[in-house]
Amino acid sequence: MNYPQIKLKLLRAMAWSGFILLTGLSLLPMPELVGENFNDLFLHFIAYGSVMWCFLQGYPGLPSRKLMTGLIIWGVLMEVGQSFTSYRFFEWLDMVANSTGVILGWALTLCHRPVAGIPEVEVPE
Repeated sequence: MNYPQIKLKLLRAMAWSGFILLTGLSLLPMPELVGENFNDLFLHFIAYGSVMWCFLQGYPGLPSRKLMTGLIIWGVLMEVGQSFTSYRFFEWLDMVANSTGVILGWALTLCHRPVAGIPEVEVPE
């Protein structure tokens, strides 16, 4: 296995780990970790953007608009899912931050796709 293939596998692992982690963090009870003045919208923005970026970098052949649509729907479903719990709340601004983060990850990938050294690699699925 050469270096570009290792990078692909690492990016794929990061993408799926982020996806699973965000799903868990979105639906499990969370203690109040920060003061009431803390705004978590930036964290939503960065987390969803990072997952999008890792998926597009790790899977260079994926149709980016379909993935973007899927991750935006996933972010909306995470917020809707929270409304069915007694310990989490549906928040419109979180949904906007999730979606904006996904769009940022997509835009960053358009500017720099894929990570240096990966374009020439043919990875069997």
